Amino acid sequence: MDFDLSQVRAFVAAAEELHFGRAAARLFISQQGLSKRIQRLEHMVGDRLFQRRNNVVDLTDAGRRFLPHARRLLVTADETAADLWPRARPLRIDVWGQVHSPLRIVSRLAAQLPQLIPELSMRRSLSAALDALDHDDLDVAFGRPYDLPRAVPSGLALHPVYLDRLAVVMSARHDHADIAVLTPEDLRRTGLWWPLANGPEEVVGFLGRYAAQFAIPYTTDGLNLGVEHLLDTLRTHPTRVGLIGTEWPLSSTDGIRTVEVRPVPRFLWWVAWRNDAHHPQVARFVRLLNETGRREGWLDYHPDRDWLPDPDRTGLLDWSTAESA
Repeated sequence: MDFDLSQVRAFVAAAEELHFGRAAARLFISQQGLSKRIQRLEHMVGDRLFQRRNNVVDLTDAGRRFLPHARRLLVTADETAADLWPRARPLRIDVWGQVHSPLRIVSRLAAQLPQLIPELSMRRSLSAALDALDHDDLDVAFGRPYDLPRAVPSGLALHPVYLDRLAVVMSARHDHADIAVLTPEDLRRTGLWWPLANGPEEVVGFLGRYAAQFAIPYTTDGLNLGVEHLLDTLRTHPTRVGLIGTEWPLSSTDGIRTVEVRPVPRFLWWVAWRNDAHHPQVARFVRLLNETGRREGWLDYHPDRDWLPDPDRTGLLDWSTAESA
């Protein structure tokens, strides 16, 4: 069989995401383009690799058998490229998700570092990215290293990078839509909803800690199918209230209200990389992250008006103390 690596890469991304939209975004191609690549691959191997039931994507038996071989093909191809063209190998960076701050951060730094050639992925889970880092399938990853199902491997370095501001989001028809600023006491009456039935543990843990801190009832029913799906659900359920990053790019806010909440919930992004990183751009990239973050106050935290989960706050303060020592 004459494998097309772009088709194999599309298959692996879809197999890991189990969602064609997220897989396409991870590869920076259209969902139609991803589907066509997978269809051509299925035609070549002579079997279906995916099955869809009730809008849920899963691997077929043939897909599960092919997945480890497909991963090995990509590893071999990447290793060959690195050996033949070591200077040209991209810096493999997982930016977590399409609307989140790491993607915007990497875009900005790439403009400041012309020799940086990033190859981006979106695993939407630091746990998955840590596995890839540990196996040298990634160079750098972003995420929240708390409430994970596993410990961070000892060979990885972690560094706090950016504090995201969160706000409450709701339908414009919600009873609280005209209030300028909400408090945790208000949220005890409204409750919180975030579709995290298939969500990453680091985000589920963050929401659970926030709700527990202020005794806010919350639910996580529904699949996480992206921010636009979240907003569409809020439009049709005017009693629901969610959380959203204030810097998330939204295609439309029609019928939606975003309201500040105090204290301001802050989501702390960390960057992770291997201590024995082989790529020459890793150290330069992390150094530029530090310099830009210090200059622009990315980690400015005010305990009198901001809220962080206990482990995040402790981690940030410990790192700040070590930096100033």
